[in-house]
Amino acid sequence: DFGANGSVFYRFANPVRGFTINSLTGDIQATEKLQTLTQSQRTLIVQAMDQGNPSQSSLGVVVIYIREQIYRGIRFSRTTRDVSLQENAAKGTVVTQTQAQYPDGSKAGISYSIFSGNRLQSFGISPITGEIWVESSEGIDYEETPKLRLVVKAETASSSSYMAVNLLLQDLNDNLPRFQLQNYVAPMIPLPQEIRVPEDTLVGSVITQVTGNDVDSGPPLSYTLHMDGSGQGMFGIHHYGGGVSLTGPLDYEERTWYTLTIRTSDSKHQSEAYLTVLVDDVNDNAPVFTHDLYQVTVSEQLPAGSSVITVTATDRDSGENGKITYQVMSSTKGVFVIDPSNGTLFLRQKTELDFDHPSILVVIEARDQGTPSLSSITTVQVHISDVNDNAPIFPQSEYRATVSEDGLPGATVLTLEAVDGDLFWENSGFDFTIASGNSDNVFQIESSVHFLEGRGFQTIGSLILAEKLDFEVVPTYNLIVVVSDRGVPQRSSSVSILISVTDVNDNPPVFSRTDYSVVLSEGTAAGTEVLHLSATDPDSAPNGEVQYSVSSGDETHLFQVDHWTGVMKLQRPLDSKTKMSHVIVIQATDGQGHYALASVTVEVMDINDNRPFFPLKQVTASIRENQPQNALVTILHAIDHDKGVFGQLKYYMLEGHKAERDNFLINQTSGEVRTRSSFDFEKINSFHFVAFAMDAGNYSATVTLHVYVTGEDEYDPVFISSEFSFEVPEGAKKGQILGKVQARDEDEGVDGVVLYSLSDHSPYFEVNKSTGEVSLKMDSNSRHVSRSKREVRVITLDVTAHSPLGTSRASVAKVTIDVSHTSFGLTTDMSMLLDADQLSDVSGEPSLDWFKGKKGSSMNGTLTAGQVPAYRDERGGYVGVGRAISISQSKDYNFPENGKPPVDGSLTAIVASDEELRGSYNWDYLLNWCPQFQPLASVFTEIARLKDETAPLHSRKSFHRKAKAESRIDPPPLITSVAHPGAKTVLPKPAVSRTFSNLASLRRSPLSTEGSISLVAMSPSFSPSLSPLAARSPAVTPFNVSQGPSASSISTTEHSFEHSEEADLRI
Repeated sequence: DFGANGSVFYRFANPVRGFTINSLTGDIQATEKLQTLTQSQRTLIVQAMDQGNPSQSSLGVVVIYIREQIYRGIRFSRTTRDVSLQENAAKGTVVTQTQAQYPDGSKAGISYSIFSGNRLQSFGISPITGEIWVESSEGIDYEETPKLRLVVKAETASSSSYMAVNLLLQDLNDNLPRFQLQNYVAPMIPLPQEIRVPEDTLVGSVITQVTGNDVDSGPPLSYTLHMDGSGQGMFGIHHYGGGVSLTGPLDYEERTWYTLTIRTSDSKHQSEAYLTVLVDDVNDNAPVFTHDLYQVTVSEQLPAGSSVITVTATDRDSGENGKITYQVMSSTKGVFVIDPSNGTLFLRQKTELDFDHPSILVVIEARDQGTPSLSSITTVQVHISDVNDNAPIFPQSEYRATVSEDGLPGATVLTLEAVDGDLFWENSGFDFTIASGNSDNVFQIESSVHFLEGRGFQTIGSLILAEKLDFEVVPTYNLIVVVSDRGVPQRSSSVSILISVTDVNDNPPVFSRTDYSVVLSEGTAAGTEVLHLSATDPDSAPNGEVQYSVSSGDETHLFQVDHWTGVMKLQRPLDSKTKMSHVIVIQATDGQGHYALASVTVEVMDINDNRPFFPLKQVTASIRENQPQNALVTILHAIDHDKGVFGQLKYYMLEGHKAERDNFLINQTSGEVRTRSSFDFEKINSFHFVAFAMDAGNYSATVTLHVYVTGEDEYDPVFISSEFSFEVPEGAKKGQILGKVQARDEDEGVDGVVLYSLSDHSPYFEVNKSTGEVSLKMDSNSRHVSRSKREVRVITLDVTAHSPLGTSRASVAKVTIDVSHTSFGLTTDMSMLLDADQLSDVSGEPSLDWFKGKKGSSMNGTLTAGQVPAYRDERGGYVGVGRAISISQSKDYNFPENGKPPVDGSLTAIVASDEELRGSYNWDYLLNWCPQFQPLASVFTEIARLKDETAPLHSRKSFHRKAKAESRIDPPPLITSVAHPGAKTVLPKPAVSRTFSNLASLRRSPLSTEGSISLVAMSPSFSPSLSPLAARSPAVTPFNVSQGPSASSISTTEHSFEHSEEADLRI
């Protein structure tokens, strides 16, 4: 716009605190410290308004941030955003989404609203998400306004932010074509289309004449006038003559044109015509200023030609009548000139601030160009403000000061002065700051302001010591102090301050090390330099000069220390036999009362005259598979009789054992051998490598290390079938095999041995633990039943597969046995049940409790059989796992070639089986005894052949044998030197006329004397005379002893015995 319509003034839309705005330039100035204002108080809403009638305005947002502070409020990522939108968009159409966020990226707790631009409420916004949508299509018309502008506000409890959204409307084809001018034709009433009438035409004047034509001779035509509501009473028409006259006053400023509808009628027919009356303007309005008084503030030193303010006057008249010119009527100093066309007031010369008269009044006239011309006047009050055109000045170009390093914090070091020539406080008030050189913030500065007559405001700054000084760390400080005023723009100046720190004796000497260690060979010559001690004192001279002396520990004066250099020398030769080490305390002092102490240890080195050695040339160790990395395998230990450093050994693995190096590591100091990885017994089960120990003199010894990996039960046994079905045939006898179950175990070693057992006891069936054969425990006692009456009967057994170890994994298979041909399960036959148990009598199993409690025993562990359960062999006997007894003595044992562990110091790890107890075992296990027990084997053999001299003659009684029955021959129990305390007579089970159908096939015992050996012969009351011992069976003797008589005939009659009285066992 032009003229008053284009003249813009500025003001705050709402009351604010701490700021002012220039209504002409829009400059905003702070009137208070920004730090005292909140962020919401520093957010200003500015209204820009023109001087038109009616005036138009717009709002803007100014957010002021303080640079020294980190703004932690919310912000939009951008201040403006352009969005395209079709005109007449339907309600609910999403326009865009605006989102603000905190500096850390979070968006919680922010609410949104449309601050301005939504005059017709055409848009809505979500206060939570910031999404803007169309609320009403009213006002979204491209033909009316092709561009809309919305200001969105985001706010929280402590901050707010604004963003402008420019909506660019897209035009749609929603209007029908129309002519710019419409011609109204009245065929029957020819008249002008438009007439012009001045606004000062008198009321009653005829302004035009209309005439209607009718070809008929009669009747005469009549005229009527019709107008809209606002024009009623302004015009009239003669009823028959057709003259249009003015019946009301015209005012161009109120209405510039009228449309009249004229109708003519011949009483039967009627036609219409339209008449437009244009009102011509006349100069009947004087110009009017928008304000009677204008106020404006300009700064001093404003150059000539600068604009001050634009005054605006309006004239309701049009054309020349409404054209306005401006002129300055009067001025207190005559320094202003005005643009006659737009009313802008300019400076004729540079402004100067008069402290006594800071304001100037200017009278301005506005006159139109009408005839006659009309005018009006207004007053402009111009305030001249002070400009910050003077910088603070220090009276000196440099300052110097000296401070002792023991100065106390809070002391004033220096006082600074600065002067500012500006008159007003906002430009002359200033602050001191330390710009650089203030390391660790040792100093701080405080300010105070005074007004000096004739010199203006003067600020005094006090430089204060804030922290303790340390001459040894920072001897001097070069500070740059800046003084800045508070005007706009800010002005400042700086000055250099050199502060020197004086030293005081506040540091003791410090040795480079707290203790020293020296090794000297005995016989070192006198005068030899032992050590060069060094101590430093950070104080300056003379406080930092260090002197050395021997404080204590050298009573025999073997050593000497130089007073100034700290060199320690030997005065007499050393003798290791007299004293192996000397500890001397050296003192360093600065001569001012400060001192430091350091200890010097002198080791008298012996000669390396002994080589290290290992007590054993080979070491055997074992480790279970799947142990974690860094598991301890064993500890190597070598012996070196030297003392001191030559007696300290380090352990290494010999080069060339790549696989072992990848799997083991040796601690050089402790000799611990540890694993680098976890082992798998199924992949590798042994390692062999050579390790060596070395002393400080490079003497070494080697040892061969054998490491064996022991297995672990990792896999469950797997049956070849989950169910097995067998049948007891007619007439089946005791011991007959009905079928076989079979399972496999992928483990190696003992864990891979598969044993079988019944989950529940069965009186009819048993399973061989090693082969899995299912057999009868008794005769089937066939039941003869006709085929037609026979019904199928089955017995179901659960067979468990497991390894010999107590922690074994196990699997179960179901065995179904058809017992239709037997009487099993029909009746209870006591004799049958007794007969089924005839082979379960195990009277010879060794008692392990006695071994555990034996006094004087050298065993520090427990017997293997006490930990690992024994299992029955194929025919019901017991076989031990074969694990050794632990012995307290440290010895070397190697695994035998069959891979089973050794027997450490024990008689045997084999538990007697049923075959041994029945005299059919060949006793070869005696050969497996360790060498220190093998001589006893022949003794036990000979003792077993001796007769009990105290046994009564009738101790044996024969009984009638049954068909196919054979005698039961039990081997002797193992006898040691003396009977254990509390030994009792082991009473045999009485024979109840039982037969042993399977004894005929058993192997004979080589330990027999003329037939059989009675259990009574080996009772605790047995007291044989140890006369010449008989020879041992050549099948089992390892000592080349002559063969004794063999038991060629075996009694087939089972014996009965009488119980002897309880007595001590003695040999």
